[in-house]
Amino acid sequence: MTSAPTCRVFLACLVVLSGFCGVSLQSAATTGEEMIRIYAAPFLSRQHPDGAYDLPSEVQARLKAEIALAHAGQVTGDDVYGISALCDLEWVIAQRMEAHGGLNWTGPENQHFFEVHQHWFLIASELILRLDSSSTAMGAHDASRPARHAAIRECQQAAWGFMIATNPAGVDLYEHNAKAHDAFFAYRSVDRQGVLQSQGPFKGSYEIGATLWSLALHCGTGGSGLGARGRIGAAAQALDRLVTQSLRPPTERGFFDATSGTWVRLLEWTDAGWKGWQPVDWKYASEMQVGALEYSLLTGRADLLSACRRHSEYVLSQMRSYGRLRGLPDPHGNAAYEYGMSLSLLALSDQAFRGLDAAFADQCARAADEMFAYVTRSFEAASTEEHAALLTGLARAMAARTR
Repeated sequence: MTSAPTCRVFLACLVVLSGFCGVSLQSAATTGEEMIRIYAAPFLSRQHPDGAYDLPSEVQARLKAEIALAHAGQVTGDDVYGISALCDLEWVIAQRMEAHGGLNWTGPENQHFFEVHQHWFLIASELILRLDSSSTAMGAHDASRPARHAAIRECQQAAWGFMIATNPAGVDLYEHNAKAHDAFFAYRSVDRQGVLQSQGPFKGSYEIGATLWSLALHCGTGGSGLGARGRIGAAAQALDRLVTQSLRPPTERGFFDATSGTWVRLLEWTDAGWKGWQPVDWKYASEMQVGALEYSLLTGRADLLSACRRHSEYVLSQMRSYGRLRGLPDPHGNAAYEYGMSLSLLALSDQAFRGLDAAFADQCARAADEMFAYVTRSFEAASTEEHAALLTGLARAMAARTR
């Protein structure tokens, strides 16, 4: 791993390397790459000397920022973003990952471990590793790169191991839920005493989308093969079964509502068992759609594409003039976050359907272009979890434009 002093040296060079931190939204030209630089700038300019982003204590905000900066590095080819994301990842590993592989939410005093944080970590770390592998400047200390990668891979295995055995409950959270409730997905949370589903008893499509993307990254082409030793909870097997579960109707503890053609928001769960579900929204269902599309692109498999197409058609039906969406902001969310997710799903839909239905892909691309313009006119750049989602959407849209 990169040492703390090395990260401080990297961070001291960020402004020199990037040369953009003083750019304002109003004065900048609106090319795609310049917009990426504008929206990435607050994360870099306010990054602390120890590598941590200047964000609230919740671990998912940091991991989503790392994901955003990794996307920015991929589409611009500028190593400054990957260096920044790597430094924050190392801070997360040192300050938020515990010996059993669990990512604590706000610090060691917090009682709850959430499934989704394990998967945000697996996504962020994998994107950063791939960026580091393809970079020259990130490897200014090339001799240490193999050891750095090996250490992060060990953390990935620990994060996955937490889901399938090493958590405080001592169970495979996927298999246990499948046997107890006929639902193949992990419990939403476990606490330090090993109590399952210990906070907020529901299961959201937000978590399912993150898991699909996470496991596809590790099981698709070029993946690291988490769980390859044949354990019951091996990642490839879990991914297959999760896809099957996702396509079930919500009345059967699945997440696709064929009547509306959309992913649902969440399944409601009480101590007595399952009691119902909530329909589509602009945050959770968008995370599900993004995860399903990432899964499709990373694995080359088409089993989720029919549902993805219908959900994208729903999003297109909600488009208004000048790139706006009807119904935003959502009561459950934040407009910047939701526009970022919507931009991501339109850009990914363009890519996923480009070789299958060029006319539909073009429709998604036009909508993404309109939303890109609307977003960059409407939201100032900032260092927040919501703006990390926005930056990720902008970077995905730029990647789709330059495919």
